[in-house]
Amino acid sequence: MRVVVAAVTMCTSALGALQTLYFCNGQGWMTGAADTPANTFIYPSLAEAGSYRRSMFAGRALFGAMQASFGSVTLTNLDGALDAWVDYGFDGREISLYVGEEGAAFPADFARIITTDLLSADVSPERVVLTLRDPMHLLSRPVVRERFTGAGGLEGPAGLDGQPKPRCAGGTFFTPMILVDSANSIYLVCTDATFSSGATVYDGGVAVTLGAAYADTATLISTAPTAGQARVYYGGPTYVRFASAPTYEPTISRLAAIGSGGVMAALAAEAGLTVHGTHTTGPVMGAYVADSRTTYLEIFARDSMQTPRWFGVDRDGLFVVRAVEDPIGGTSVAEINSHDVLSITRTTPDGLDVPLWRVTARGDKNWSRDRTLAAAAVAAARQDYISSSEDEDAAVLTKHPLAGELAIEINNDPTVTAAAHLALHGTARSVWVVAVDLRPEWAEIDLGDVVTLTHYRMGLSAGKKLLTVDRADDLAGRRIVFSLWG
Repeated sequence: MRVVVAAVTMCTSALGALQTLYFCNGQGWMTGAADTPANTFIYPSLAEAGSYRRSMFAGRALFGAMQASFGSVTLTNLDGALDAWVDYGFDGREISLYVGEEGAAFPADFARIITTDLLSADVSPERVVLTLRDPMHLLSRPVVRERFTGAGGLEGPAGLDGQPKPRCAGGTFFTPMILVDSANSIYLVCTDATFSSGATVYDGGVAVTLGAAYADTATLISTAPTAGQARVYYGGPTYVRFASAPTYEPTISRLAAIGSGGVMAALAAEAGLTVHGTHTTGPVMGAYVADSRTTYLEIFARDSMQTPRWFGVDRDGLFVVRAVEDPIGGTSVAEINSHDVLSITRTTPDGLDVPLWRVTARGDKNWSRDRTLAAAAVAAARQDYISSSEDEDAAVLTKHPLAGELAIEINNDPTVTAAAHLALHGTARSVWVVAVDLRPEWAEIDLGDVVTLTHYRMGLSAGKKLLTVDRADDLAGRRIVFSLWG
């Protein structure tokens, strides 16, 4: 008999002791000596396993944040065995759901459906209802974590007490600075480290000669630059000291110290997510954040448009960043054939009923556009966005006269943005909505996986590679519904 198993972790004491219990919607059984955990009873108390949906779709195209809808899990409590749960802590603890044959080796012969967070447990004499929460909620936290104390020195004067210290996620152009030590003309750029070469400091948009980098903040405070120059401390936070007070508002163009492709994954880990071991290469980010209300999710969503990428949490509960590419060139992880299909429907992608024929992109944002500039300021200092790209294919209009246009504004480099999006969405695409039985082999398919769909209808007789862009698990109905794009 095929069953669903719920592994529920809870905090059982004020000292933080954790316990994981196991429940199924079958008869229940004792795990074997070689199982994990070994010799543990899986209680037959899972009344409703719920339903779950995760999608790569974001607005008019395939990029950005994963959308998720998680429900609840219901356990029976008629015997009062779970009454003690009224005093337990569940928020932020882990729940995992598996599917497999009852009595089989656990978890080796089971497939994980989802791992996510718990929010709460409502306990009654009849049942316990566990409310689940998408781990992506952690990205709703503010990016800016530190504030000035106003204690003087690098903590700024009393007037800065309680003000947020800016962050830079990736490389940033004409980045503003905050004066923290007027006597020594020391400015804070951001709390993040900066790559130690390639930075340019400006006074009113005019480049300032840079002296040797400071090795530490002690030298930053004690040693002034040569007259007419500035020096930078790159180690994190990033500071700039001028030999004398700048005439205009100073700025700096800089690159991230940790490597551009790793910024998003590093920030996701900072927010509290566990990062996937492989799918971690993100876009070349370029966000300057001074507003204490700006969240990780906001800057991720904007910069993920550099090339078509999506980010979210996989079925193992790990944060991933993955490119969206034509599945024709991908490696198929599974084959779904006509006899596997419970139902099938072809539709058009959500928000993209017709292809695109033109894409324009602007990027490399100027973060000091409205500040006062010197007459000799470089031209880029006067532009809202320093770089742009455009790509079009007018031939698309022959077959699709209502073909659309897409305009993208990002913080980071847009050089390849227009071409990448047009290549993906400049041709007619379809989505096949396919329902299959809830079986371990189908539960292994995750968002971003390529599958081969073969069916005797709708031009699929030769098999077609498609990208998994949406997955809905209906555990009560014992089926999984995939949306396959290509």
